[in-house]
Amino acid sequence: MKVLKEISTKKRLKNSVPSIISEYTTIKGDIICENSVHVDGVIYGDISCEELIVGEHGSVNGTVTSKNVELYGRLEGKINTNDIFIAKTARLKGDVTHASLAIEPGAYIEGLCRRIDEAIPAGKPKEDLLLEDSSKDKKK
Repeated sequence: MKVLKEISTKKRLKNSVPSIISEYTTIKGDIICENSVHVDGVIYGDISCEELIVGEHGSVNGTVTSKNVELYGRLEGKINTNDIFIAKTARLKGDVTHASLAIEPGAYIEGLCRRIDEAIPAGKPKEDLLLEDSSKDKKK
């Protein structure tokens, strides 16, 4: 029964129409969607979806959690994604956590881009993330 539900959900998502926030539309609040969201308007809030496309006239102020992000417009906030494409028309102010990153020449980015290959297990940090106090070496 559970397998049938998963199959019907995948079919529904594949065949469903994306949610479109058109130009001259402003939304203040979070968006949670199981499919694609296309933004040509303005959103003040967090977005959680399968795929996010921010058009050239679109603007998002908030945290984005999505499997795939295509940024052509403006985004201010954090992005957590598997794949991200940042076009030359894009303006990004914020940090990006990603598995795959593509940036066109001319894109404006102010923030950190961090590739994540695997989750860091609790209690066992990765070696490159450990901080060391260099002032101890200078005192000797």
